[in-house]
Amino acid sequence: MNQHRSKIGLVVCLLLIATTASAQTQQGFVKTKGRMVNGQLQAGNKLSGAVISVRGRSAVLSQSNGQFSFPVGGKTFMLDSVRKKGYQLVDAEAASRTYAVSANPLYLLMETPEQQQADLLAAERKIRRNLRRQLDDKEAEIESLRNASQAEKDSLLRILYQQQSNNEKLIADMAKRYATLDYDQLDEFYRQVTYFIENGELIRADSLLRTRGDLNAQVQTILQQGQTIKEEEQKLNQAKAVHQEDIAEAARRCYSFYEAFLAQHQNDSAAYYLELRASLDTTNVKWLNVAGRFVDEYLANYAKALAYYHRVLRQSLLQYGEQSEWASTSYNNIGSVYSNQGDYAKALEFYFKALNIREKVFGTEHPDVATSYNNIGLVYSNQGNYAKALEFYFKALNIREKVFGTEHPNVATSYNNIGLVYSNQGNYTRALEFCSKALNIHEKIFGTEHPDVATSYNNIGSVYSNQGDYAKALEFYFKALNIREKVFGTEHPNVASSYNNIGTVYYYHGDYINALENYSRAQSIQEKVFGREHPIVAKSFNNIGLVYSAQGDYAKALEYGVKALSIHEKVYGTDHPAVALSYNNIGTIFSKQGDDARALEYYVKALNIKEKVLGTEHPDVALSYNNIGYVYSAQGDYAKALEYYVKALNINEKVLGTEHPDVALSYNNIGYVYFNQGDYAKALEFYFKALNIREKVFGTEHPNVATSYNNIGLVYSNQGDYAMALEYYVKALSIREIVFGTDHPDVAVSYKNIGYIYSKQGDYAKALEYYGKTLSIREKVFGTDHPDVAALYNTIASVYSNQGDYTKALEYCGKALSIHEHVFGTEHPETKSLRNNINVIKYRISLSEGSLQEFLSDHVFTATIVEGDTPARQQGMHGEYILLEFGDWVQESPMSLFDTNGKYKGHPKDIVVMKDDVVSLHHFENVIGAQLGIKSVEKDVRQHINDIYENWKKNNRN
Repeated sequence: MNQHRSKIGLVVCLLLIATTASAQTQQGFVKTKGRMVNGQLQAGNKLSGAVISVRGRSAVLSQSNGQFSFPVGGKTFMLDSVRKKGYQLVDAEAASRTYAVSANPLYLLMETPEQQQADLLAAERKIRRNLRRQLDDKEAEIESLRNASQAEKDSLLRILYQQQSNNEKLIADMAKRYATLDYDQLDEFYRQVTYFIENGELIRADSLLRTRGDLNAQVQTILQQGQTIKEEEQKLNQAKAVHQEDIAEAARRCYSFYEAFLAQHQNDSAAYYLELRASLDTTNVKWLNVAGRFVDEYLANYAKALAYYHRVLRQSLLQYGEQSEWASTSYNNIGSVYSNQGDYAKALEFYFKALNIREKVFGTEHPDVATSYNNIGLVYSNQGNYAKALEFYFKALNIREKVFGTEHPNVATSYNNIGLVYSNQGNYTRALEFCSKALNIHEKIFGTEHPDVATSYNNIGSVYSNQGDYAKALEFYFKALNIREKVFGTEHPNVASSYNNIGTVYYYHGDYINALENYSRAQSIQEKVFGREHPIVAKSFNNIGLVYSAQGDYAKALEYGVKALSIHEKVYGTDHPAVALSYNNIGTIFSKQGDDARALEYYVKALNIKEKVLGTEHPDVALSYNNIGYVYSAQGDYAKALEYYVKALNINEKVLGTEHPDVALSYNNIGYVYFNQGDYAKALEFYFKALNIREKVFGTEHPNVATSYNNIGLVYSNQGDYAMALEYYVKALSIREIVFGTDHPDVAVSYKNIGYIYSKQGDYAKALEYYGKTLSIREKVFGTDHPDVAALYNTIASVYSNQGDYTKALEYCGKALSIHEHVFGTEHPETKSLRNNINVIKYRISLSEGSLQEFLSDHVFTATIVEGDTPARQQGMHGEYILLEFGDWVQESPMSLFDTNGKYKGHPKDIVVMKDDVVSLHHFENVIGAQLGIKSVEKDVRQHINDIYENWKKNNRN
């Protein structure tokens, strides 16, 4: 089970928006002091070029107006120094003080050392002069006392002089204050009061202060106001407490409603109450996060989830700061969403942000750091970069083993992830090794009936499925299903996942009834849990569509493929790998219908998305190249087919190495092109390359190995080496019967191929025996109205025709035509081909029964020029012609046209054809490049052709 998300408390944190809290900016000025000169303000000078060093940040310079600013991440900051040549700080301690961030500017006062010393001395002289004047006044007052004795006066004078001796500290303190005072920062009232006090004009200062009213009364009023405020604050705090209790109670009700609706799978209503709870406190990161998570996972409403995750991230940064556990969790969860959306570049960006914070906050060997490594590995795995994926998965494993020991669920998770990468690489031995390690841990810790044990069973089943061991795959998938149904009940997403996996095995096994049943079960559960428009439901729609396609019900297949595409586009937009998958599946349906133009259209759409999202060197891009190559091959454009197959091969070899099953597939496809081109030596070369890889990776009893044997047999068959062809066809059959049993479409293919060899050898009884076996399987698997059944009817018809049993041949051709008209319509190329076959059989019947003239009354022979650089094309021929003569054959000849064609193969011949009422004669030394056929026409059309032909002969043969 892949770990995407970190947990805090009981809440899984999932955030989307890439945002950071805006750092506050502290403004300030560097200046000299403002002064009072003769009672008037003399403003200080703004100083430019001062260097202000802020702890933890780069230094800033004051501008021409003395202004400076710097960002502050927290609530406080500290200065390290303030420097300007020729100046010093008025307050030396200003450079080591902690300041609170404020909207008010910070004033830093600087003066030249000489000016500062002069200010200090001037302040001290002024204070001493004022104190001397006060002393003289006091002495005179004491001497003027009339009722006091001289002894009493002397005592008072001694006390006065003692007080005067204690004034030195007062003088120093006051001098320092006045020497550092910036009058610019005082309002006009206190500027005058301070000036009067500084100059010893105390009576004027007292008078000015009293203009503001009775100070005692003011203090009493303030104290009373303070008491009132305190009482109001108590009331407010009580109201806040009640409010918080109300919020908590309403939140509990919201959550209970959510649980009730969730139990009924009414997800819209469940989401409503989670969102309602989140609205109660928009600073509660847990409530916001839970709402976002539900909207994300159950409603797949990524736009709304994005808004919630944005709020969570903002609150996380405001409340806990950048270098915090919550911030790292937020970045991690944003990365997870981008990963799910297929934006792997953005996913990596945010996963690495989370990793960097976690390493700083927790150190390099913490479980959360391992989670980041794991998530990064998952992205690389999705990108097809398996080497990087393994690198990060092993980093995660090393931390987890060190922190938790070797028998912990998180260690098992790492084993599972590593195993799945090895499976994707085709290294199934290593894959099973690591998945089995995970299973052993899970069983030891949880026992045999735990969801994590089911996950391990599921992963092992996946490896066996990739190996083609479908019996073992089903065994482990059913083990997983049994646990999940027991633990979760029968309507849980994990149960649906098991049904999907089981359905896939049945699909590969050719058991389409069971495949469809399990896919439909999965879809039903998923739709009930997630609603109809969720990507998980779309996956099931895609699977169901593939089954209908395999059954030949292309209308139903297309219906489900379009449903899946509609959901994917609605949820993800138009540029997502899941959308590309839907395009790909729809393209495959069109390809099976023989609509190569539409198939190519959808395959190219899929390719464009994959290249945009995954880059140009991803295995999924190679898959699209293979599909496009297949269409070109079907169209006979072998040069283009080879071009795309080689592109796929280059990607697969670069990404997956030279011995991966996907590389073998590319070799196989390239071999197929050479086979169609008639270059059997090259075809065998590439087919054997594919076989060698498959035997090395899968062993000797795998369906893909059987496919290679089958293809090699096909080449030998076309070379006329029927003994070697039969040998390889039998090898393929042997594997397929072991793997699939006796009722699988691939087994039917082997029977058909063996029947073909017997037919070519003239052993029609054996041929019909194997064709009969093929027909029995296809009717059982596909039903009686499937194109593959029709194809076999046509093949059986050809055997009966070769035996001369034209009645039987006509019967089977008629069955094939009926299916094709039903499935493809009357104008499909395959349907037209079958009508031609029926006409050929009727022609042979007319020859054998001596009724040729009757047949010729409403049939004509045709020669359709094939695509490519052929001799017929070189002579300017194109399209369909009426064939009138072929060598020594004419329409009335008792010898079959098709037998005559065989006689003239590789020899010179003349043909006479007619098109658009124009008759022409053409000579060919060897091949022509035309497909011979017969079609029905109206009798008057037939007569018209005869008249033109007779007229031509009269004018050209005399």
